[in-house]
Amino acid sequence: LWKSSAAPWMARQLRAMGVEPIVPPESFFVKAMKKEGPLLAGEVERTASWARMLFNKVEASHFAMQP
Repeated sequence: LWKSSAAPWMARQLRAMGVEPIVPPESFFVKAMKKEGPLLAGEVERTASWARMLFNKVEASHFAMQP
């Protein structure tokens, strides 16, 4: 199990550029450090749930900006 995450670093970088993330950063666990995982059992579902939350926030903010 690899115990590292780019999520907090990426959130800090966004904030440093004046961008506030619309959802909290999230980390997902992989079996090994390779280019593309594989994700551990249960992580695909967590990832999908987080992605839906992100999509819903983006969609809501887009509609809120419409005239």
